[in-house]
Amino acid sequence: MDFILLPQSCFLAFGQSKDIGGELVYQPSKELYSVERNIAHSKPTYQTSDDCGGYSFRAVDGEKNGIYEYGGVVSTKRENNPTWYLDLTDNYNISEIHIYNRLYYKPERLKGAFVYLGTSTHKGIRWTNVQKLEGEYFTRIKVSEKNSKKVRYVKILNPGIDKTLSFAEVEVFGSFESKNSGENIAYGKKVFRSSELRGLELSKITDGNTDYRLMGRSIGQTTLQKNPYVSIDLEGTYDIERIDIFNRGDEGKDLIKGSSLYLETSYNGTNRKLLGKLSSEMIQSFEVKNLSISKNVRFISFKHFGMNKAISLSEIKVYGKKSEKTLKNIAIGKPTFQSSDYEMETKSDKAIDGKEDGFYENRGISCTKESESPFWFIDMENSYKVSLIEVYNRKDCCQTSLKGAKVFIGNAGTSENGIEWKEVGVLRDIFYNAIELNYEKKAEDIQYIKIQKIGKSHMLTLSEVKIYGVLNSDEEKCNLALGKPTTHSSSKGDPSKAVDGNTNVYLEGNSISETGVQEDPYWGVDLQGSYDISRIEVYNRAEGKGYLLEGAILYIGKLKNDKYVYKKVAVLDESTVQAFDLSKQPDCKNVQTIKIVNKGKNKEVNIAEVKIFSR
Repeated sequence: MDFILLPQSCFLAFGQSKDIGGELVYQPSKELYSVERNIAHSKPTYQTSDDCGGYSFRAVDGEKNGIYEYGGVVSTKRENNPTWYLDLTDNYNISEIHIYNRLYYKPERLKGAFVYLGTSTHKGIRWTNVQKLEGEYFTRIKVSEKNSKKVRYVKILNPGIDKTLSFAEVEVFGSFESKNSGENIAYGKKVFRSSELRGLELSKITDGNTDYRLMGRSIGQTTLQKNPYVSIDLEGTYDIERIDIFNRGDEGKDLIKGSSLYLETSYNGTNRKLLGKLSSEMIQSFEVKNLSISKNVRFISFKHFGMNKAISLSEIKVYGKKSEKTLKNIAIGKPTFQSSDYEMETKSDKAIDGKEDGFYENRGISCTKESESPFWFIDMENSYKVSLIEVYNRKDCCQTSLKGAKVFIGNAGTSENGIEWKEVGVLRDIFYNAIELNYEKKAEDIQYIKIQKIGKSHMLTLSEVKIYGVLNSDEEKCNLALGKPTTHSSSKGDPSKAVDGNTNVYLEGNSISETGVQEDPYWGVDLQGSYDISRIEVYNRAEGKGYLLEGAILYIGKLKNDKYVYKKVAVLDESTVQAFDLSKQPDCKNVQTIKIVNKGKNKEVNIAEVKIFSR
C-alpha cells in the first residue's frame, strides 16, 4: 500500500491519516484501488513542452507525493493549450483513471483542465472528453462503458492562452482488449526529402526514438521552403494496418500542422492516396487496416503545400504485412547495352546487378564515356505489362549526370521506324526516381526500356534499374532462328554466332558474326520450314561500330520454282538493338529464309544476334 506525504490541511474526506516517524501521511482507502493493475506505469509519455525538469514521464513513475522538489511532478512551460499525452501502446477497455495533483505550489492550475481518452481510427485519433478537473489533489474518474472501449491514449489538456500544465501522477486501470504490437516496418528505412536542417537530419524520424525534446537529438526537419516533402521508402510493398506519428514537443510543434499524409506506390508517383491532414497534436495515429487505399503501399509521404512551410517530427512508425501481390523485378538477368563503357568495371549490366547503394567503390555502377546523347538500354526479351520503373542514382558523386535524362519505353515498330519509343519520364539528380505506368490499372506493353541523356558532351551513370511487371502471356516467345543453318558472303568468321542465343554486342564476347570489308556483303539464315513472321530483332555490334550496319537492308525469302524470291521489309540503322513488327504485313507469310545485305563497296555486315518470331 502506498503512503503519500501530505500537510495536515490537505487530508481529504475519504481515507485516513497515519503517524509514521512523526510525519502525517495520507493513506487512500482500499476502495480506491482497482483489482486491475495500473496499466499506465512506465508507458511512453509526451507533452508540448518541459519546464525545469518536469518531464512528461514523471506522471507515470509511481511517485504520487505531489512535491515538485522530490522530482515527481510534470510541468510544462507557460504556453497556449499545454497538453500531456500517454500512449498505452495496446488497446484497453478502461474502467478508471486516477489523477494526482501537485501540492503546496498553485495546485489550482490544474483546475479547468480536461481529460480525454483516445482511440485510433482511419481519420486519426478520436478523442473523447471524460472529465473536467477541479484542481483537487486526487481525482477519481469512472469511465462509462460507452467511452471505455479500445482505448490506447490518454490526454490532459489545459485550454487557454499563457497556461501551464502541472500535476504529479496518472494511473489508468482496465482490461486488455487487443494487441497493437508488431514489427515497425519503417524502422531504419531510407528517407527522401526536399531539404533538411543541419543537426535535424530526417533519417532520425525512422531511428525508433520517439523522444519529443530537441535535446533528445531525434527530431528531423526540412528547411522553410515552398511545398516541402518527406517520403519514407518501406523498401517493399505492404498492406498497411496502422501509422503512428510522433510530433516534436517545443515551439516547433506547429510546423507539421496542415501537412498532408499520403500512401504511395512509388516515390512522388501519380498513384498517390491521401490518408489525412495532420494537426499539431503530439501523437497522431491512423488505423487503416481494412481500407482499400492501404494495399500495395511502398512509400509513406508528407507534403506541406504553400510558401515558407516546413515538415518536422520526432518519429513515424508503420505497421503492416507484406503485400500478397508483390510485383517481380523483371530486369534481373536481362540483356543490357549502353552507348559506351567508361571502363571495364562500368559496363551496362552493372545497372541490374542488385547493388543499389550508389557507391562506385562497390563496383555496382554503370557509366558511359563522355559523348553526345549517351544511352543505357535493356531488352526484356518478351513483352511485359510494366507498371513501375525505378532508377537509382549514384550517392558518392556525379549525381547531376542523371539530371534531365529521359526514360523511354519501346516495342517493335514498323519497317520504317524499327523500335517505336515513347517518353514516359524525366529523371532528377536525386538518389531514387520512379516512373509509374498506369499502376494497377492498365500497365504498358513493353519489351525495351532506354535511358538517355540528350545533348553534347554528357556522361550517363546509373546505380540500379528495377522494372516491375508481369509477362503478357503464359508462354515466352520461341526464337525461330536459334541454332538454324546460317551463311554469309565471307570465307572468314562464323555466321552461326548471330543465332547462338548470345546477345553480347561486344567483340570480346566472341559472339559477333563478321563478314569483313567487301562489296555487297550479306548474312542469311535458313528457318528450315515455312513460318508466318511477326517480328524480327537485330542486335548490332557496339564499341562505336554500329554505323557499319547503317543502310543495310533486311529481306524475307520464299522458295518459288526452286529459287528463293526476296522482299525488302526494313532498312537498318546504327542502333544497338532494332526490332520490326511484321505481324500486319501480308507478304510475311510462309517465310523460309531471312537475309541482311549491305549494298555497296567497302561495306561490312557485323551482327551480334538475329531473333525471328512467328505469329
